[in-house]
Formats: sequence, structure tokens, C-alpha cells
Amino acid sequence: MKNRWLYRIMGSASALILGILVSVALLHSGLLNGTASAFAHDGCPDGTHECSDGIHCCPAGGVYDCVSDSCDSSKSRTCYTDTDDNLQYLNQCCSQTISCGE
Repeated sequence: MKNRWLYRIMGSASALILGILVSVALLHSGLLNGTASAFAHDGCPDGTHECSDGIHCCPAGGVYDCVSDSCDSSKSRTCYTDTDDNLQYLNQCCSQTISCGE
């Protein structure tokens, strides 16, 4: 009798876990919310590529996106190429950087 009770609990737990995994998969694929994907970017314009955060885009050659520039706020959301001068500037002024390597 105890074994049947244990099988019911384990069966319920397995069903719950399976339900959660299926829901997450559907949400990620966009089937639940009707979009292409709940987490992915809709795509970048021609001549740009997606950054590692899946939201922002940089032009070809842009490797780093300075999300928040503490030296010059007008330069926030600017993409930079991989040069020594740019890396030095990013280290000094960029409080949040996203990798956008191709």
C-alpha cells in the first residue's frame, strides 16, 4: 500500500516537472505568446549583427557595445571595434559593456 502512495507522488512530481519543461520550451519557441521568440531579437538590420545579450545590434566590425558611458552619456549605446585605443576607452568610461563579436 505504501508503494502505491509513493508511485502516485513520484508520478505527480514527474508530471509537474514535465509540464514545467514543456511550458518553458513553448514560451521560448514563442508558441505561447505568438511572437517569434520570447527571448530572441527579431533580427538585426542588414550590415549589423546581434550582440551577446540577444537584443542589441552592432555594425559589421563592432565587437563591443558600450551600454552605459560614464564619461560622455551621449556615447552610451555605441559600438566599438577591437583596437587598443577603444579598449582603453571602454575600460575607463564604460560601466556596462556587451560583447558583440561576429
